This record gives sequence, C-alpha cells and structure tokens, in this order.
Amino acid sequence: MVSLDGPADVHDTIRGVAGSWDRAYEGLRTLLEERANAGTRKPYVKVTTTITEDNYDRLAETADLLSELPLDELTFQHVWFTTPSIAAAQRHQFKNLYGQDTTYLQGFVYDPSGIDLGKLEEEMGAIERTEYPFPVNFYPRLSPRELRLYYLEPARPLRRRCFSRWLRVDIMPDGAVTTCLVLEVGNVRERSFGEIWNGELFREFRRYVARRGTFPGCARCCGLYSD
Repeated sequence: MVSLDGPADVHDTIRGVAGSWDRAYEGLRTLLEERANAGTRKPYVKVTTTITEDNYDRLAETADLLSELPLDELTFQHVWFTTPSIAAAQRHQFKNLYGQDTTYLQGFVYDPSGIDLGKLEEEMGAIERTEYPFPVNFYPRLSPRELRLYYLEPARPLRRRCFSRWLRVDIMPDGAVTTCLVLEVGNVRERSFGEIWNGELFREFRRYVARRGTFPGCARCCGLYSD
C-alpha cells in the first residue's frame, strides 16, 4: 500500500518535502515494471489517498494521473478524525473504566469544515462515472446522507458493530501490548502474547464493546466501517 495525497503539488505541500511525489511515483512505477518482468501478479499494489481539505477538490485528477499505472486498486479514504470534546470523553472513560490515561486521540483532532461537501460529492460522482483500468473505491462507502453525517456530526457513529477487538493489536517498542484506542493490556517482556490476548483485561475490553457497541473515540475510526 502506497500513500499518495494528490497531484504532485498537493502531495508535496502536504508532505512538506519538495519532489516527494516524483520519487514515490517513480518507485511505484519501477515496482510495477519489475512485477511485470517477473511474470507474477504479486505483490498486490494499492494506492490510498486520504481525503482532506487540501485535496478533496482534486480527487478525479489524482485518479486520472494514476490511471497510467497498472495498479490493483485505488482507494480514497475519508479522513479519520475526532474533536477535542470526543477525545476528552474517551480519555475520561478509559480513566474511569481501566485506570489508564491515554492521549492517543489527540493526534486525530481535526476540523473538516474546510471540505466543501458539495464539491466532494461532485468529485466522487465524476470518479464513479469514469472507467479506470483498476477498481477505485471510497472507504468507508457512504450514502449521500451518511456523507454529511460523517463530516458534520462526528460524535454520531454510523456503524455499531466492530471486529477490531478480535483482529487488531499493537506491540510497542517497549513490549507493551495495546488494543485499539491504546488501552495497554500487558507486556510481552513480562507475559506471553497468548496470556495477554486471553487475559482478563483484554477480555473485559471485548465484553464492553460487545455490550455497548463503541467507545466515544470509535465514531470515526476506520476499523468501525470494515465489512
């Protein structure tokens, strides 16, 4: 998976590095050429573009530029974001339930009001009406009504069923094992991974999600919208 943020000028501005689009594009092109020369379909090569206020009006242009490459897939991902009040509510809840303080969501605080939803719909429509040499997807897949709810009512989850508690775990450099939203459930330097995965704290975390559906910080998490 290669992340490209838009045409060259947009990508370089977002990344803060002049020439980064050219280098990424050339690397991608070379990889695809080598794959073709090897006569194999692997590795599966996908480009992902996260939709933000800096590129929402140039999505079709991005897709057109990439159509020159034999990609396997292009995905435009709606930005995962939260608000200061949601981040504070999540922090408060983890303190009360588990005695842990996490500032994880602070890195996702973002105001999407700079995205013109009418223009975004136009760009999405133009892409959906165009035939590309590879599948082009929007993630999560949202109806026009859901699109507005997604961006305008960030505390309101559009889905309730989440499997991340069974599918995802992170192991930090110090050995700490964390769930999504960064609840620390053990350390592999102290216990085996199996003991942590099946431990009481991780099991209680899963039970809470099964009972309640989501935490405050889950509302715009990309994991909540996985099929």
